[in-house]
Amino acid sequence: MKKSLPTNYLIQKDPLSDLLSKFNFSPIFFFYALHNQKSLLKNDILTHFKISFLITGSIKVLCNSISYELGPKSILLVPPSLLHTIECISPEPVTFYTIYFDLPLQQRAEFIELFKLQQVQCISTFLSDFTLKFIEDKYNDFLKKEQLTYQSIKILIDNCMLKLLKVIQNDIVSTHGEYRHQYSEEKTVLKCIGYLDDNPYKNVTVEDLCEHCALSQSYLYRCFISYLNSSPKQFITTYRLNKIEVDLLQSTKSISEIANQYGYSSVYAFSNSFKSFYHMSPRDFRKQLSNKKKKFAL
Repeated sequence: MKKSLPTNYLIQKDPLSDLLSKFNFSPIFFFYALHNQKSLLKNDILTHFKISFLITGSIKVLCNSISYELGPKSILLVPPSLLHTIECISPEPVTFYTIYFDLPLQQRAEFIELFKLQQVQCISTFLSDFTLKFIEDKYNDFLKKEQLTYQSIKILIDNCMLKLLKVIQNDIVSTHGEYRHQYSEEKTVLKCIGYLDDNPYKNVTVEDLCEHCALSQSYLYRCFISYLNSSPKQFITTYRLNKIEVDLLQSTKSISEIANQYGYSSVYAFSNSFKSFYHMSPRDFRKQLSNKKKKFAL
């Protein structure tokens, strides 16, 4: 008679693992940087998520009038569209690795809420020697264009998010081990994101979202500010420009075709709208991103 294994050998998915498994991280850029003392790094606009691994030196991070100081083995996690400034404050050079990554738009809001990214996440002495070596090895593999590097970078992101989730788990898991995400604000925002996902090329207005959710503008505004620290209008603009950014980088469509596809009345109107957000023309933005992509691929 065949014996069955004891139940204590059975691997079961715990609540935190179940939460993390929902997110499909997509690495975009991976680079190494070195900055000298008193360097000031401004990120006026971030359209993707960013995770930075501080290797040497110390930095001061300023976001929403709150400052953080980080030393070696720390990480910095920043969501899209959150203004922040980084200042190098140590006598020795500051070196760090950075990965830009993204998530499907329908997962962004839940990820931001789960990891409390209404503010930057700064965790000191977060990285082990093993993780630091893994980061360095994966970056070298990336430069050499080794096979399976993309998957390795995804594993790196997963591992960091797992460790970060453990750090903040007491704030996001109830005594029953279930994530407290049944807020009306979240449901409203996710419903709006679903509408935007279903209408990627429609010039959606705040009034459209109010009508879709059967809500007043004031309540919709309160939901977005509470959940994403962004107004509905700002979020719609960011959503559209994020889609446009992907088209500019990955497609061969002309600027005129993209403007028409996204419902702009003219190339001129599209260019003006784009410049007000990125401080450069769509053509220059495409050229800059293409050059950066080539540089990172070297």
